[in-house]
Amino acid sequence: MSDMLFPVSIYLIDSILSYTYTRGFLKGKYGKGVVLGVWEISYFFIQIIVFEVLDGRFPDEEVTGIILNVCVLLLMQFLLFAKDTKNNFFVAVSFVAGKETIKYIASVFSFIFAGIWNKVFDFLIGKSMLNTTDTIFFWADISKAVTAIICTLFYTFLLSVYLFVIRKKFVKKYYLLQTHENVFLILPCIAALCISVTMKMMIISVENGMTVIIYDTVPATKFWIPVICVLLLSTIIASVILFQKLVQYNEETRKRAMLENQVQQMQREIVEIQDTKKR
Repeated sequence: MSDMLFPVSIYLIDSILSYTYTRGFLKGKYGKGVVLGVWEISYFFIQIIVFEVLDGRFPDEEVTGIILNVCVLLLMQFLLFAKDTKNNFFVAVSFVAGKETIKYIASVFSFIFAGIWNKVFDFLIGKSMLNTTDTIFFWADISKAVTAIICTLFYTFLLSVYLFVIRKKFVKKYYLLQTHENVFLILPCIAALCISVTMKMMIISVENGMTVIIYDTVPATKFWIPVICVLLLSTIIASVILFQKLVQYNEETRKRAMLENQVQQMQREIVEIQDTKKR
């Protein structure tokens, strides 16, 4: 049961944060309570079905999981929120890119934390403080549960910060995205997803029938993988900030051009009035 605690708790967090994030961009079709309940329950159980029940039954499992995730979010947005195809796509892809990237930061944190906890556990056994099989199994279950809870909180914190920053920086939430603008925003998200798939292939491999984790064979990856993930998230956020600044600049330019036209029109009218008086 403790082995399932971490993934199931992650699915629950994803369900809650995905709704909060989506509602920050899109207008709901129905009452807030109805949309909240339907969204969180549906997305939670869909994740369990896709990633637990049907696990390993898809070709290219990681890629298929990401595509299904995006499609499910788009479908739920279409059913529960106002139609805005281009904005919908950015919201879905940016959320999945964020959670898939942060998952690997949490993975490294979980590995390091579990290693520290195991050393403490071994020390207690060595000092005969845990001297019965029942006691060892009991504290082993406790350690798994504690590790799962702490890693879930860490994942929740990182994903919440990422989504909060995007919502805050994306000032023009109801701005009608043009196709090239949508591509500009989505490309960093797609790049992050592609790299996350590559990292999944690198982190876990099978050699001589045994599962090998890259953190054990190449310890430097415990530093570089989080750094790469943070840079990917920063790239997504930076593209949003740059896009918003360009939109604001274009709006200010249009306003300035309108004011200049009005001033020129007033000057022409003044000149016409002066010419009339001279006659």
